[in-house]
This record gives sequence, structure tokens and C-alpha cells, in this order.
Amino acid sequence: MKVSYHATILNVSAGLYLGVTGLYGLFHYGKQSAGESIQLAEMPATETVNHWSLIALAGLAAIGAIALLADLFIQRSVRNRKSQNRIGLCIALLIAIGLLTLH
Repeated sequence: MKVSYHATILNVSAGLYLGVTGLYGLFHYGKQSAGESIQLAEMPATETVNHWSLIALAGLAAIGAIALLADLFIQRSVRNRKSQNRIGLCIALLIAIGLLTLH
């Protein structure tokens, strides 16, 4: 059985998402591992959280991995490429809206 895995909206957006998440974690690793990231109990109400902790980054990476697995499932079950991209676009938009409203 030949499996062709090609670029779709969902796997390209999930790949970019994982890349940006990884770069953010790489460049801010010192601040995150020092325990300075999220200490909500000691923060004043006006101060905003600027850095995610390493656990939160792992959770964000898991969201990207689940999106890639969903894309693999979509590509194996739906044969029409337009339908694959439509479903993938809907999933990518739902993930983006969900992440933007996590405040």
C-alpha cells in the first residue's frame, strides 16, 4: 500500500507553529528554566505574564503534534485534496482561535 503524504494547509501551519514554538523555547530557555516564568500568586494585578514556562511550551508543542496527527488521519481517510484542505483549514482556524482566546 502506497501512502502519499503531501503538503496541506493543516500540516504546513502546524509545522510553522511547532517551529515558532521551538524557537521561542530555545531563545527564552534561560528565563524559563530559572523559575522566573509564571508566578501568579506573587504578581501584582497590573503586571502581565511575559514568558511561558517550560511545561506550558510542552503543552503548546503537544497541540501542534495533535494537529499533525489529525492531518495524517485526514489524508488517509479523505481522498479529495480540496476536502482535505478545507477540513485542515477549519481545524487550523479552530486551534488559532482557541490559542488566541486563552487569556
